[in-house]
Amino acid sequence: MAICPKILANLAQQQGNHERIAVVSASPDDTFSILQQAKGWRVIASEAQNRAQRLNVGIAASASEVVLLHHPATLLPPRIALQQIEQAMTDPQVVWGGFHHGFDWDHWLLRFTSWYSNQVRARWGRVLYLDHCIFARKTALEAIGKVPDLDIFEDTALSQQLQSFGPPHLLSGVVTTSARRFQQRGFTSKPC
Repeated sequence: MAICPKILANLAQQQGNHERIAVVSASPDDTFSILQQAKGWRVIASEAQNRAQRLNVGIAASASEVVLLHHPATLLPPRIALQQIEQAMTDPQVVWGGFHHGFDWDHWLLRFTSWYSNQVRARWGRVLYLDHCIFARKTALEAIGKVPDLDIFEDTALSQQLQSFGPPHLLSGVVTTSARRFQQRGFTSKPC
């Protein structure tokens, strides 16, 4: 499945002049060509085998002081996401963080998952999912060796390593993640 045009439009509407890097591994869809045709993207073809490896290629390629690890099935808060990150990073005590999380489908289990992710994991456990669209100072990411090279739970391992710089800073904006995988795996309730 190629990158969703809604995701590209959401990223294009963010205010400011920011570096946009997409790291794409070989796949049978059109993601690479779609991104090459999109305005303002630096597209890197990679032999990375998992998401962590792709993220690390992007981190290494970035010239920015702050890196946003965007989850490809998640919409950032319209127009304000990057401004919120910039504002948070004016505080030298803020090293990493993410946004509040929500889903694009109203189901009680998904509401609970987002609540748990925002309140319990983020605030008490100091762990963010990549669905939160984690951002961090590049120097901190380099100091911990970037994203741990794991096929799953790389976001948990990343958060645990970033905790050495303090707790995550949770921004007020809400990112919206596609619930497609939950819908396809057998939720029987209809969306509200």
